[in-house]
Amino acid sequence: MRAGYYPSGESLIGAVRYSPEELVPFVGGRLDRVVCYPFVSDPKSVSELYITVDIGGKRVLNHLVENPELGEYLPVSVSLASFNVRIPEGVDVYVGYGFREQGENAPLAAVYPGKEGNSFFVPFGFDAQAWQPLYLEKAGFYMDIMLESFLQEVPAGTVAEMGYATILLREGPYKTGERLDFELQLPEGTQILSRAWTWDGEACSGTYVTLTEGEHTLEVCLKHPDGREEYLTAELLVN
Repeated sequence: MRAGYYPSGESLIGAVRYSPEELVPFVGGRLDRVVCYPFVSDPKSVSELYITVDIGGKRVLNHLVENPELGEYLPVSVSLASFNVRIPEGVDVYVGYGFREQGENAPLAAVYPGKEGNSFFVPFGFDAQAWQPLYLEKAGFYMDIMLESFLQEVPAGTVAEMGYATILLREGPYKTGERLDFELQLPEGTQILSRAWTWDGEACSGTYVTLTEGEHTLEVCLKHPDGREEYLTAELLVN
């Protein structure tokens, strides 16, 4: 492989996609750190480096990196442990970086030829968008973003035993017309001030739903006594 960059006249976010199959050992674990390698020939010409995380089609993190040291392929290591980004089951996770003002001065650093389905890009923005493959059409090959993610592997045992909250779901299959109760598995001694459930993005006033056919997303926002909000997500398929 050779190092290069993805040419662009606009500010982009480049990301590595992690599939549900790759993430099985890390479900319930935390995204601890990201190392990216921006190609910046003139650091004064760029502004505001962000680390972004999309999970299950939603943007869950836009982190502004304070005073990064920039250069051509110079590694930028960013700790994300304090954001408590947890890896859910059964969804794609996109971890990326980008400059708010970039232009041609900081194209996305990449190696080539890359692997189809590995790296993607979108125009810079703070909301989730449809990721596009990092494919150099003129050359006819894919490119892989120069970015590493460090995930906390989850050992045997329940996530609650490790000290983390999780949505408690029974094993499938799930069938149309069945009742699905909203349940949490919490670490011993955990106090929650409130919990707000949503089903496919719609707020739920009750504690269960009647299942309909298709793919669905269950999410809960937990409010902790210290004011912190924690979001948990689960995906399920109903036949």
